[in-house]
Amino acid sequence: MKELLPGLYLLPVPIPYPLKTVNLYLLKGREEVVLVDSALATRTARGTLELYLAELGLCFADVKTVLLTHHHPDHYGLGGFFEGLGARVYLHEEELPRGHRFWQEPRPLKQPPGGSSWTTAPRRRPFWESGRPWPKPGSGSTLRKTPSP
Repeated sequence: MKELLPGLYLLPVPIPYPLKTVNLYLLKGREEVVLVDSALATRTARGTLELYLAELGLCFADVKTVLLTHHHPDHYGLGGFFEGLGARVYLHEEELPRGHRFWQEPRPLKQPPGGSSWTTAPRRRPFWESGRPWPKPGSGSTLRKTPSP
């Protein structure tokens, strides 16, 4: 874990793929904790994330908002877990059609070496629209979809 700016943390979480890790970001404010992406739904990823949160004096239930950048399982895999704890989980409107089948029908992923991994998709599919205030109207924050390189 690395603090990039005050209250902004980079959380590299292991994944069983050649890339080895997926980067999550945590924003720790005075009143809310926001997680950007949620990692693959594996015991290793969940345990790693739990340790990072503990280092910051937090637990899973302290995460109140999860912003999923796109529909890949290594980015949204634990979204349903956080939703089950009461977090608001968001996916951009442009990603919803691409990831819709994963949200509706979670399926086992290809078995990686050393274990299995399942997607855990949130039951609700909230999305945010570019240019709308997020996570709360009046917060002064606005999210924008940026073009891919």
